[in-house]
Order: sequence, then structure tokens, then C-alpha cells
Amino acid sequence: MFTTGPIPMRTSTSSTKAPIRGPGSCLGSGSAENPLDATTVPAHITALGRSQDDIVQACQLFETVFHHPASPAWWAWKYHQPPGGQSINLVARTSDGGDLLGHVGAVVLPGQYAGQAVRMAHLTDVMVHPKARSGLQTDGLYGRLMAAMREQLQAVAPDASPLYAYGFPGRTPSRLGARLKLYRPLHTCQEYQWHETRGGWLDRLCRLQACAEGAWPLDLIDRIWLDNASQQEAPVVIRSGAYLQWRYASHPQKPYTLWLVGPLMGVPVGWIITRRQPKPVVVDAMLPAPWRAAARWHRMLRELARTSGDGPWSGWFSVRGAQQEITPTMIVAVEFDAGGFHPQWSVPQFQPGDTDVF
Repeated sequence: MFTTGPIPMRTSTSSTKAPIRGPGSCLGSGSAENPLDATTVPAHITALGRSQDDIVQACQLFETVFHHPASPAWWAWKYHQPPGGQSINLVARTSDGGDLLGHVGAVVLPGQYAGQAVRMAHLTDVMVHPKARSGLQTDGLYGRLMAAMREQLQAVAPDASPLYAYGFPGRTPSRLGARLKLYRPLHTCQEYQWHETRGGWLDRLCRLQACAEGAWPLDLIDRIWLDNASQQEAPVVIRSGAYLQWRYASHPQKPYTLWLVGPLMGVPVGWIITRRQPKPVVVDAMLPAPWRAAARWHRMLRELARTSGDGPWSGWFSVRGAQQEITPTMIVAVEFDAGGFHPQWSVPQFQPGDTDVF
């Protein structure tokens, strides 16, 4: 059973003793006049609170590490509002409980594998302040944060459905995690850019319909998931109406469009979700296998181009028989060791929307 909300922090004495290596100042009270010397001031790892001050401090760390702004509204949407899920936010603070030195988060959502329920744990926002980094040492701040996350994930409902933990680091962080035996690299995510071509008679029998903002048919989305669930051969987050409502329709910053897909005179059998900026991308899709063939797909591409005026469109799945250019991205899909890897499981076919950057 999934419950919405944070996962209580499991008390641990193993992750609070190692010092942080590397001199320099950090966020908060550290300053040029009174710099924080990370070689002498230890850090302790604890759960991030939900107060506005805690969230603001986490957003400040995010901006420092990734050079990209993060708003408290986005943070609350991401970690506090997932439907049927749970969240973990672990942070490293200086021993006086002041400055924030690092963070690792996880959003645990209902999933499915081989027809059975699984818990899909997305590790995200793994960040250590530049002045508190210590390289490949397992007792460094990065290693300690990840070890604490592993411990927390193992402690969450150990008798519940199996847990599959994953993330999307860049190439260098993925190599670091693999060397520390935290990550099992799965694949480099590939971008497929589809080229529109003239279709035959079959594509004239396809229909693509945009849903009005604020009027997504959640019951229909639930039915489409149930109709297609048996085709999912790898671990996947359940694409329910509630999930799409949270992940896309309720996103506080990014606009998405839901398109229903089906035969010209029949009921919808699938859907795609698109973003137009910064470039046209199909960020998510639930389509029966025949609808991922070139004839029907080209009809949908033409309808997207006609309706939005954008193109060419790209995504992370191959269309059988289509003309497409394949470009490796800088994103590496990895499995996280949350009590053992699953090399015997099929590798998930992630889409851009499975990450938190699209």
C-alpha cells in the first residue's frame, strides 16, 4: 500500500562520523570573512524538513550546484504532491545544524513489472556543494549521502512489493557512481528525431486530438493504461490518470499538451504528451505496438506539425519503419543499489518524462 507523504528518517549512527574533506566556504553562514573549513567541520545527515526555510535552502543549494534556479513551488510539487507515492529528502548539514552541504532525494511511485506490482524509486537532485566535495572516497559526503539513501530505501516497507531504484545522472556522475558500486549503468538515453514522410491509406484512418488545458480525461487515461499494461515488459511507473495529472497537468513551470490517439471513427487507444519549448519533444507516450509503426506515426507527426506549427519532433523511442536520426544524449539511465541490483530484469524503456528535466 502506498501512502502519500515523506518517509520517516531512519536513525543511523554509521553516517555521522566521517569528516568532510576539501577546504572552502559553503551556503548559509559561511563567508569570505569566516569561511567554513570542510576538513575540520564534520557534517551530519538527516531528513530535510518541510518548512519554507528548509525548502528555500534546498533550492539555493540546487542553484549553486546546477546553475539553474529552483522555486519552492516546484520543490513542493515534486516531493510533496506525487499521487500514491512517497518521498525521501536527505541532507547533509554542518555539525551545528546550519549550512546545507548536500542533498539526495527519491520519489517512490507505484509501478509494474511482469504483471506484478513494484515500487519505482526515482533518485533525483543528487548534489554536493562544490566546497564540500571529496572525490571518490566512500566516506566522503557524496558516498555517505548515497549510503544513507540506500539504508532509507531498504527500511521502507521491506515486506511490500519489490523495489526498483533508478536515476538519470550525466556521464561523469554515472561513472563516479559506478566506481563506488552505487550505480549499474543501463544505457545512454538516445534521442530519435523522426522525419515526416508521405503515408499510405492506413494513416488516413488515424486521429490525433489535443485535450483542453484543465480538462484531461483521467478516467479514459486509466482505461488506456489497463488496456496496455500487459504489453509493458520492463519495470515502469504506472501511467494512471492521477500520475499524468500530477506529472504534467499540474507542473508549476512547464506547459504540456496531452493528445489522444485512436482510429478515425473509434475511441482513443493511446496518448502522447508533448512540449514545444525549448524544442518540440514527445516527452511521454502510451501507445499500442501497432501505433508505433511508421504509417500511423507519420499521420500523427503531420497532425502535430499542422496544429502546433513546430517540427521536427523527437523522443526517446524508435518508430518501426520510420526515417529517424539517432543522437546519444548526455543522460545515462542507471539502476541504484537499494539492496541489490536486478540484472535479470528487463531494462526499462525510459522516456523523457521519466526524468525531471523535460
